[in-house]
Amino acid sequence: MKVRNLTFAGIIVLLFMSITLISGCWDSTEPDNLATVLGIGMDQGNEGEIQLTLQIISPASSKGGDQEPQPGQQPVIVLSAEGKSLEDAIKKLQKDFPRRLYFAHAKIIVFGRKLAAFGIDTELDDLYRGREFRGLDWIIVADNTAREVLQTKVDTEKLPAKGIDDMMTEFKKVAVSYPINVNEFLLRSKNPARASFAPLVRLEARESGQQLGGDQAKSNEDKSVNQKKLTFGKTAVFRNYHLVGTITTEETSGLLLLLNQLTGEVVQVPVRFAGGSEGEISLRIVKGRTRISPVSSDEQIKFEISGYAEAEITGSPPVGLDLTDPAELQKIAAQVEQILTQRVEATLTRAQQNLDTDFVGFADTLNRSNPTQWQELKPDWDKKFPDVPYSINLSIRISNIGKVQQPTTELERGD
Repeated sequence: MKVRNLTFAGIIVLLFMSITLISGCWDSTEPDNLATVLGIGMDQGNEGEIQLTLQIISPASSKGGDQEPQPGQQPVIVLSAEGKSLEDAIKKLQKDFPRRLYFAHAKIIVFGRKLAAFGIDTELDDLYRGREFRGLDWIIVADNTAREVLQTKVDTEKLPAKGIDDMMTEFKKVAVSYPINVNEFLLRSKNPARASFAPLVRLEARESGQQLGGDQAKSNEDKSVNQKKLTFGKTAVFRNYHLVGTITTEETSGLLLLLNQLTGEVVQVPVRFAGGSEGEISLRIVKGRTRISPVSSDEQIKFEISGYAEAEITGSPPVGLDLTDPAELQKIAAQVEQILTQRVEATLTRAQQNLDTDFVGFADTLNRSNPTQWQELKPDWDKKFPDVPYSINLSIRISNIGKVQQPTTELERGD
């Protein structure tokens, strides 16, 4: 009798599990009923509200997967609405849109400059709490508004947000800017210095012959936006989630060195010959490493910045420059060291004297190497940081001069 009862109970359990497995997700939504959001933009709205802009894959173009949109169809739709909060703005957009807005595949989050200066902690908190947000979205700061960035076309990519995502991925291989996602931005903002940064994007006029025309030029509300292109290179600096300023392209290069992101950096080196003529040679950093080390002496803290890198010559050398001469290569290497040192100095000067923000990592390095000393300096760090001394010692070795050791034009004349 006991065996029969146990068997009956087992059957009931198996039936219950089968029903649970075949019932599917209770809150699932069919893909055809979703509107995939690729780009999110936030600007400061009127009367303290937030202006939310979404770049959505056009349902007509996404219906066939990778199928190209039909003539006259735009691959993306840009929607915008204002609300008292992020959720309020989303609700207003959803009210007039037939498909459910789906954020799990968002690639970029763009903050307008005014909102970034006002503070983005509330917006980041709202984003991070949403279960569809993964924290892997790139954070970008617009020099003007996020709306115009999401309205701007990206060359060679029909989905602009996807094009920007590809650019961020490429920036990890070449030293143009430092791509940062939501997770890393929040992590840096919680570090001892409470400072972080993100790529700054600007809109610049396209050169003659690069103007977008036809259907492309009619796709956005503001036609002037279509005739501009997105440009990266500068960096936006944050402290306590507030934009405190920006740094130039060369200062961004110095920041990348401090962050141990040397690979891909390109340096143009001026060369001068005995006769007084001048030229320029191009080199690229192929590998390297930098390190920031705190040094304590007589109750004073100092930071030693050291680095080593290997470079290769990429451009054609000027006529008269002998790359087979070790002395010439040593001179060029010394000039590269000087140029990179100047970039790092410019970055540190901006951090200490202009922005009063330790986004270069001094406090974080000290906290990791000597937590006890950091706790002693922490209360007055904001006052001490502008006067903290440092030294820079970079060593460059030219490891590759290329297959052609003389200018092609000179070889032709020699033949």
